[in-house]
Amino acid sequence: MRLILIVVLFLSTQAVLAAELKIKRSTHCALTRSLDIDQLVDDAGIIFKGNLVSVSYGKYDGLNVRNLQFKVLDPIKGVRGDTLKLREWAAVKTPLSEAIDKDRPYIFFFHKPSNRGLTSLIGMEQGLVEVNRDDELKYSSRLNLQRKNKLFATPVNLKSKTATSSSEAADLSTYAGLKEFCKSSAH
Repeated sequence: MRLILIVVLFLSTQAVLAAELKIKRSTHCALTRSLDIDQLVDDAGIIFKGNLVSVSYGKYDGLNVRNLQFKVLDPIKGVRGDTLKLREWAAVKTPLSEAIDKDRPYIFFFHKPSNRGLTSLIGMEQGLVEVNRDDELKYSSRLNLQRKNKLFATPVNLKSKTATSSSEAADLSTYAGLKEFCKSSAH
């Protein structure tokens, strides 16, 4: 009986350790909560359409960092100029640490940089939106494009062009619609 108890305890301990190891090797995206479009825009200190030009690694303030350089095609929030340099903590995996197409424009949603000058995408991959040649957008499957009308607490589909109250909803399937939504949501 003791032997069976010891074997069961050993196997359950191994299963827990394997699960912890799997979580540590993940991209951390699975551990990030899904956002809705309001949260993505409201939480972002930096929003722009642009291209990732380069990624390099180094030390900053005693931390391993990922240095990111972007060509800004259209600043939306918290950006001035046509070049932007940001730093991320290199220990955290991000879609930017993997190869993204440098010739394709994206919409980037970053947190406002911390006191140490570090930032990251909002909601991991949710803060990276692909833009195709027709300015149509491809969002993360985890981002919720449904939002609640803050006055009436009823769902509003931002992909439709139907009136939701006194104004029309932005068409979030296009860059122009997303930009309009970001500008109208600015506080």
